[in-house]
Amino acid sequence: MTLDELRGARFEKFLVARYSPENRCFAPDGDILYPPLPEFKPDGKPKKKKYHFLSAGTPDVLSQYGWVKLTENPFSLGEFVNEYLPGYQLEVELILLSQLFLVISRLSDGTPVAGDFFERGVERRTVELSFHKVFFHRSK
Repeated sequence: MTLDELRGARFEKFLVARYSPENRCFAPDGDILYPPLPEFKPDGKPKKKKYHFLSAGTPDVLSQYGWVKLTENPFSLGEFVNEYLPGYQLEVELILLSQLFLVISRLSDGTPVAGDFFERGVERRTVELSFHKVFFHRSK
């Protein structure tokens, strides 16, 4: 997809926070979450082992998990960015956000989601960020 196609694509789900310090989710309940660009070392490995989402409503507040929220009003990537992330304009940022929206578009409302780094390749190893559904286990 081109950047213009990404900006115009329609989505109906985004991520919200559920405050839970024991799960490393520090954003207030209901805050909209977005994926920050990961930082990498010169050797191509991530600077941080754990990936965290950021809160759009409370700057610099991290959340390791986000929960899928279904909206009644579909939105475009451009509308979402203009409303919640006005400084989020780099092409790579928009691609990352659209990757998140594409993953959560297949998940049910209320599903927990995380981002993790995975190594890929045999001869040429690369590290990629991937968004996925999370399963929490309850202790008895």
